[in-house]
Amino acid sequence: MRTMLITGTTQGIGNAIYNYFKNTYRIISINRRFFEGENYKCDLACIDEVLNLTKIISNIHIDVLINNAGGAMPVKFRDLSANELIQCTNLNYHSPILIMQSVINKMKENKYGRIINISSIASKSPRELLPHYGAAKSALERFSS
Repeated sequence: MRTMLITGTTQGIGNAIYNYFKNTYRIISINRRFFEGENYKCDLACIDEVLNLTKIISNIHIDVLINNAGGAMPVKFRDLSANELIQCTNLNYHSPILIMQSVINKMKENKYGRIINISSIASKSPRELLPHYGAAKSALERFSS
């Protein structure tokens, strides 16, 4: 049975992917809070937590990675704090890249691997209260292409 790693499975698209594949893949999930099954608790907006997690998952053979986790708190541009900007960029851009780096070597060794980065329409048409989110998702798209 192949192994799939999915970030952000507690709701929405990630939860739908989890439910669709849970009987055909060994699924490992990464979430900020508890989730059923084999789940690593990690705040993907916190790079220190992500770096600790990548040390663990780099030793696991992952066949399919789905970077799905994402989001941001709505805020007007003029009120956007440096911390909000950094957390948003970490969650939506830096963390997916670090997770990809942690699984790619095992994929190459096994001559099989798939990586899917889920973005958002906000990358094409930023929302008034989410310019930082749209920019981070756009960066992930550019990195992935």
